[in-house]
Amino acid sequence: MADTPRLDIPEISASQSQKEVTHNLALQMLDCFVQGVIRDKDLTTSPTGVEGHCWIVAGKGGSWSTATINNIAQYYNGAWKFYTPFEGMRFYVLDEDIDYRFTGAAWDDLT
Repeated sequence: MADTPRLDIPEISASQSQKEVTHNLALQMLDCFVQGVIRDKDLTTSPTGVEGHCWIVAGKGGSWSTATINNIAQYYNGAWKFYTPFEGMRFYVLDEDIDYRFTGAAWDDLT
């Protein structure tokens, strides 16, 4: 199965079975990335998951033990999904009321 080049969103293959699984995952990723809102960027352990909410991983505690620092964590379908940010990716961080941009190494505020 191929993914889109920039956001790594899964594409549906012509002969693929259960196309709805790939399609639904792609929609969840877009739900996280488009007009992206992060709940918090300073948590070092996973919070109680709320469907669709996203965080920036600051530590690998709890259910985030397999994540990479600075990943975007989305709680989806009862589990954590981790996405690797790319340089220039932007999110609004809700608890700080600040927009952030990923530099390729860290999240910088845009104030």
